[in-house]
Parts: sequence; C-alpha cells; structure tokens
Amino acid sequence: MSVQAGTGGIPLDSNTNDTLSALTNKEAHFEAVLIALRLVSSKAELLGNHQGLAEVVSAHLANKKPEVVAAAVRSLGSLGDVGARYADHVAAVIRWPNASVRLAAVETLGRFGRAAARHASKLVKVASDPKLQDDDLKVAAVAALGKVGGDITQVPSVASLLSDKSPYVQGAACLTLTSLGPFAEEHAQSIAEKLQQDETRLAAATALAKLPAGSAKPFVKDIVSKALCDVDPETREAALE
Repeated sequence: MSVQAGTGGIPLDSNTNDTLSALTNKEAHFEAVLIALRLVSSKAELLGNHQGLAEVVSAHLANKKPEVVAAAVRSLGSLGDVGARYADHVAAVIRWPNASVRLAAVETLGRFGRAAARHASKLVKVASDPKLQDDDLKVAAVAALGKVGGDITQVPSVASLLSDKSPYVQGAACLTLTSLGPFAEEHAQSIAEKLQQDETRLAAATALAKLPAGSAKPFVKDIVSKALCDVDPETREAALE
C-alpha cells in the first residue's frame, strides 16, 4: 500500500514521500522506519485523517523492537480520529514489559479520549498496580483515565491513589476524580488535604474548583491560606475559581 498522498489538496514533497516509503518497505532498516514514524507524528496536521497511513503505521505495532512500537503508537495518537480506530491495538501493547512502550500506549489512549473509553479498566489496572515502581507511568495512566472518561465504578480505585507514596500520583488522582461523576465529592476532604503539600497544591485547588457547588465550602480557609497565598500564579488562579 502506498502512503504517497497529498492531504487536503496539499502535495507532500518528494523527501517526505521518500521517508514515508520506509513504512511499507519490508527491507527497510529499523532506523529508517523510526524516522518515518516520527515524521508522521511531526506532520500529522499536514497528513490529516489518512486512513491508509494509519493502517500502515498500525502494522508496526507488531515490530519486535520496542522503540519502533513506541513510535508507531505515538504516530497513531497524532493521527486523530483515524488513529483512534486502532485504540484496541494500542491498548494491547500496554502488556509490553518495556517502559517506553507502555508509557506511549497509556498516553496515546488518553489522546484518543472517549474513543478509548472501553479501555478505562486497563488504565486503572496500571495505575493501581502495587508492583509498579514507575511513577511516570502511573501518573500517565491516571491522567489518561480522566481523558478517556471512566465511570463511577472506578472512583474507589482512583480515590485510593490519593494515598499513593508519590505526590505526583496523588495530584493526578485529585484531578481525575472530578471527571468520574458526582461521587467524587465524597472524597472532597481527602482532596483538600493535598492543599498542604507543595507538589499537590495546584492539583487539589483545581480539583476542588471542579466539584459541585458548595462541596469546597468547608475548605475555604485552607484554600485561602495555602493555595491563594502560594508563590505559583497558576495555583493562586485555581484558588479563585
């Protein structure tokens, strides 16, 4: 299948087409494939919703080299709606043992948004894995859950992450809780406690502002003394919401 195509009436230059040709060349060196995949990510807006290109990119999810798989995942994430059609394929590589592949998959599911909602439970599983020591991956999984749109059944799992050893995971949990439905307000007290920590103050203030009207009222004192007086302007702005 050729990936030489203009999109939206904009012709691709010969160098771009030559680079992209590595995606369909079975003899291409993996570094050439990597360059082509990165080109897809960087020129996604120019390439547009090109179903043929997404199909070619998705084939590289079966590559044995983790750097190629991770690049293919991120390329699909850059291709918008047509890339999101491969959400199931992207979710499948979360099982890879390679950290960069897993992170790419989790973040890309988040980019797919609601189109990847059926994989919310997988994101919860990653974020709640007691054996996982990769805080970046846990944070990404929690954040992605908020973007794909989990539901109230995931509230307890996300709420439990408010006591995670990593303050960054705690902060991500504060924000994601507010996207999982009205039951998040039951955890307003736990969210408000995160105002006490520098690393979680912005997330806590932002989350409290998103809760139903009146939910944050019992914590106004802490919002004023901690968030509104913070040196960070973004945190102060969140306190005023």
